Amino acid sequence: MTVSLWQSGLFAEGSWEYRRLSATLGLRYDYDDFLRNHDIAHRSRAQLDVFGHGGTRVFVGHNRYYGTGLLTYKLREASKPHYREYRSATHNVVNDWELDSGRGNVRYVFDGLRTPYSDEISTGIRQRLFGGIFELKYIERDNRDGFARTVMPIQEDGYRWYMMNNEGRSEYRSLAGGWNRRVGSTTVGVSATWSESRSSNQDYDSRADDSDPDEWVWYNGRRVQRGELTILSTDFNRPLTASFRIAHQFSEQLSVSFVNRYRGRYTNIAETSATTDGEQITLPDGSRVNERLTVFEDRERKPTWHSNLNIQWSVGAFGVDASINNLFNQRSYSVNEQQGGVEVGRNYWLGASANF
Repeated sequence: MTVSLWQSGLFAEGSWEYRRLSATLGLRYDYDDFLRNHDIAHRSRAQLDVFGHGGTRVFVGHNRYYGTGLLTYKLREASKPHYREYRSATHNVVNDWELDSGRGNVRYVFDGLRTPYSDEISTGIRQRLFGGIFELKYIERDNRDGFARTVMPIQEDGYRWYMMNNEGRSEYRSLAGGWNRRVGSTTVGVSATWSESRSSNQDYDSRADDSDPDEWVWYNGRRVQRGELTILSTDFNRPLTASFRIAHQFSEQLSVSFVNRYRGRYTNIAETSATTDGEQITLPDGSRVNERLTVFEDRERKPTWHSNLNIQWSVGAFGVDASINNLFNQRSYSVNEQQGGVEVGRNYWLGASANF
């Protein structure tokens, strides 16, 4: 299967200054041959030098961004539905061919859709403080017209249609602060970020042939679809993160940096090894059985501290870059308790470069 996607864009902006105020306004035009929409997005940002000497600056921005990752959706629409057959055996006698009740009988339909977009508002302050620069920034992002789907009954062509719509939406909020200072050949910086997000539907960019969201599972005492779990998991507040960085230039040839990152405690949805009875379902032969559902539950992940060390050395046109990540071999807690998996411990990176 081969598909092609043609996209075009045109962008223009202008900047103005008036006394202590500077502003930039812009417009962007986009078109593609898949959705066939003419999308016009605005760009705007402004900055005010509060006292006129550059020590305190307040900035604000309001921008719109249209989604551009449309090739996955075009591939999904172009993919042909398929089915599988299998033959089982009874008492060493091969049975007739049977239709697999699994996936493959799905056709995605994109018709008359609007292009998903994101409206972003940002505001903050940049302040000279203790010989360095402190910046506090707040971002509010509302994503609208996201792709979601309506599951249709099986059609006359024998396939189940997924009619795509623009009912998806999500929200993101973050507050980030940081301070940096350079003293001689040493640079020091600290930063922290708090954020949360909320989504009304699953992201369909994960895999072009993904039908797993329709699978039923058990979560918090009720029967839900796996796709709903993906939505619920994005509604949890994101953990508080912070970092400390120090770098020193020992000479023109040698520099060393050390970064320590903290991720706060947070809760996520995890799969367990347990199963439970669900509803009664009807098999192709007309018999009814109780389905077995995988149990999911809320799990708390512990806070983590990770340190990375980087050394850069160069002589003339040749350079070496060496890193030790997770320097103290700390757990990342990316694998839930009582669940198998691999967490990356201390690891090394060595690179070399040459300029001609």
